Amino acid sequence: EAFLLAQKLAGIAAVVCDANRIAAGHWAVKELGIDVFLLDDGYQHLQLARDLNVLVIDATDPWGGNRLLPTGRLREPLAGISRTDCIVVTRAEDPEIVKTVIGQLQKHAASPIFTSRMRTTGVRRLSGESVGESEFSKKFSAFCGVGNPESFYRQLRSAGFILAATQSFPDHHKFQQRDIEEICAKALAAGAIGLITTAKDAVKLQSLEFKLPCSVLEIEVAIEQEESLLALLQGALTKTQE
Repeated sequence: EAFLLAQKLAGIAAVVCDANRIAAGHWAVKELGIDVFLLDDGYQHLQLARDLNVLVIDATDPWGGNRLLPTGRLREPLAGISRTDCIVVTRAEDPEIVKTVIGQLQKHAASPIFTSRMRTTGVRRLSGESVGESEFSKKFSAFCGVGNPESFYRQLRSAGFILAATQSFPDHHKFQQRDIEEICAKALAAGAIGLITTAKDAVKLQSLEFKLPCSVLEIEVAIEQEESLLALLQGALTKTQE
């Protein structure tokens, strides 16, 4: 993820990774002159002071099985929602599901709530060249190692892809050549003409060999009420500079 972010943000922002976030922050200030930090998965890092607490909730899996780690996927009780300054509900394609999720969130916090959707922006080969939309209607086999694989498969189908087969691996899976051979064998047996995966997984596949062409789905987040969210972010930045 960090490598993918660094590629996307080249010339815009620095991407710094360290298990000790406080030490990383001090290093970034000293060495890079950083004056604004945006933390990924920083909500539970309570030892770090923050100027804006943004809670991101996946509408397709909002409550992590209603259990805390390790039996569920929740990192803390739902009471922790009360700390948020604003909430972004992602994958908000189903209006009824979103309405239910927002209703539950409002029981815990009065913070502004924004919604977002994943939007397909294109498809490219693993080697980099673009794939034309005429390819979308052909049979592909999809594979991924992300936290919500079903969301990826839904995104592909909504873009017009016919999925001959799917294969899911654990989140952050480090693919080996034997995985690719298994994926290709399953795809060929299902009659697929190629493979397709996520941009997050693609950065881990460059050194591996494929018997079928491998494509990468490119997406972006489309936020409703985007101007209001940006105003909230700008307000927090302005306040810290006063």
